[in-house]
Amino acid sequence: MHSESSRQTPADLPSGPHCIAARPGLEQGKAADKVPCLVEARRRLRSSPYAALRALTCGFHEGVLVLHGRVASYYLKQLAQATVVRIVGVEEVSNRLEVVAEHSQAR
Repeated sequence: MHSESSRQTPADLPSGPHCIAARPGLEQGKAADKVPCLVEARRRLRSSPYAALRALTCGFHEGVLVLHGRVASYYLKQLAQATVVRIVGVEEVSNRLEVVAEHSQAR
């Protein structure tokens, strides 16, 4: 178990689609497909009746599930977090979703 002082804060975690970065301990690529809580988070998001949630990406590092993408409202941002927060193995959710006007999402 990592002490709080050695654990990265959500701001220190890698960003970008699927949290791909060259940092030790980062779950990425095929290895990420074997992390049960990450697989479950992706399954839940893909199963959402909301298209915006199905388009989101996520990553996982040391108990922190990181959400990435854009949504059209704070409601959808909150809904995405609620969708994944109670997954076994997820100690914390870093919600990095950006709320943008719908016409801005097409960019």
